[in-house]
Amino acid sequence: MLGRVESDLSIAGRIIENKTGVDLQFLNGGRMNAYGLGGSLMLDYEDHKPEREYDAELRYTNIAINTFDSSTAVQGSADSQSLGLWARARYPTPLTVLERPLRAVFEGWRIPSFLASSAGLLGSIRFPL
Repeated sequence: MLGRVESDLSIAGRIIENKTGVDLQFLNGGRMNAYGLGGSLMLDYEDHKPEREYDAELRYTNIAINTFDSSTAVQGSADSQSLGLWARARYPTPLTVLERPLRAVFEGWRIPSFLASSAGLLGSIRFPL
């Protein structure tokens, strides 16, 4: 992973700084360059038969992220880890559409759980289901 973020919101930065007292040096011409190396491991289960199909995936992702040549306010590192689960069941119905059997599909998933230094990033954000 390689990324670059730049900002030039000096007016907005001064307003926020005056109201909150927080130093937002990054907003005035700041930049952040970051690189990361990692990968994912996925366990996949598939059971496909004419009378039904089952699929399930469990995925673990780990990416170590570091900044380089960046503004002082945004220098650092993070260990981004997540764990997610997805499953699907498909059953044929007696109906035919476009000369193919119509299937009933049931899916479920678990929004990824963030681990390590990513654990508290989303705070109290609630995702609609």
